Amino acid sequence: GGDVEAGAGEDSTLMGYIYRRSELVQGTGCYEKEFLVVRNSSIAFFEHRRAFLAGAAALHRHALSAREYFLERNWEQVHRKANTMGSALRKALTGDADRRIMDAFLADDDHTDNLRDLRFALVPVDFDDLTLRPIIELQAESRQDFERWVAVFQGVCSPRPAANRQPEFEKYISRLRTAK
Repeated sequence: GGDVEAGAGEDSTLMGYIYRRSELVQGTGCYEKEFLVVRNSSIAFFEHRRAFLAGAAALHRHALSAREYFLERNWEQVHRKANTMGSALRKALTGDADRRIMDAFLADDDHTDNLRDLRFALVPVDFDDLTLRPIIELQAESRQDFERWVAVFQGVCSPRPAANRQPEFEKYISRLRTAK
């Protein structure tokens, strides 16, 4: 923890390292450490802090706006399991199928079960659109960082959709879980 820093003045910026889960179709489905910058409602992920400071392009092709997402603290509701040989091996070796093996061995934590308490997700508000924008699954490095990230996203994300849209939401999650 302690790597999350807030901007000063009128610019509501929060930046720091966080783990973002890679897309199952594009990667392993593991949480990978990236540098996240949230400025007002703009979200940008970078490979590391130096890349951000050097003005490098963000890791994602399209601009991300927090207003297009709502915060889901119960990440298990939207989590997609990676049922692969690699995930089974990671689970057997490290106790966590969602972290890369080297990350787990190099981490200074030994509380795999507690890592799940540091996870949350950003879910698209328009979950009925045809593009199936991905859910952004995130994991903070510490309880303190988790609280800071959640607080900033509560301030910039859209409110959770109305309860009457729950069947639509469940259908969207089902489609995401079965998408190849």
